[in-house]
Amino acid sequence: DRDPNRIQVFANNELQYGIASSGNGPSRFRDPIDIAVGPAGFVYVLDKAGPALRIFGRDGAFVREVQILQSLPDPVSIAIDGDGTILIASSSNAGRVYTFPPFHEIPWTGTMSTQGFAVAATGKAGAVASDATGISLILDTEDRRLWGGQRIEPDQASLARPLYGGIGTGRGSFRSPVDITFTPERDVLI
Repeated sequence: DRDPNRIQVFANNELQYGIASSGNGPSRFRDPIDIAVGPAGFVYVLDKAGPALRIFGRDGAFVREVQILQSLPDPVSIAIDGDGTILIASSSNAGRVYTFPPFHEIPWTGTMSTQGFAVAATGKAGAVASDATGISLILDTEDRRLWGGQRIEPDQASLARPLYGGIGTGRGSFRSPVDITFTPERDVLI
């Protein structure tokens, strides 16, 4: 919920608990823009202010904050693949998607750096999704196209390939795509 800068967890049609709220400090949100859940149940919140990645346990307890260097401008979307690899899409820098190792492999001091990590170039990345097998999809909101490919490994440049889409209203075309995700059956929702 972006206006009060909070996350609420619902189950069985009832509010179970909240995760953080607005304010200063590592466990507080200032401009949350996307959320993802990793394979171990950790909740990852991409906060554009900073920018920073805030990680919470499945019970809502704050785990850690990782500052993202300014070399990753305009982060817009986050996805976590099956082994915990973190993918963050940037709407700048030719729509690149940056990959980072699982958070438990990131040093507990310092910041995340994009240097040395692979990128996939598109027109303007608006969203990123990844499934448990490492298939990554990038929604290009400028060219209105879906790009995809195998896992983008750190330290290995990899370009995504166009899958489908384009500007229009016909079958497989998009007028104003916003987000992308996989269903548990690996169908793609745009």
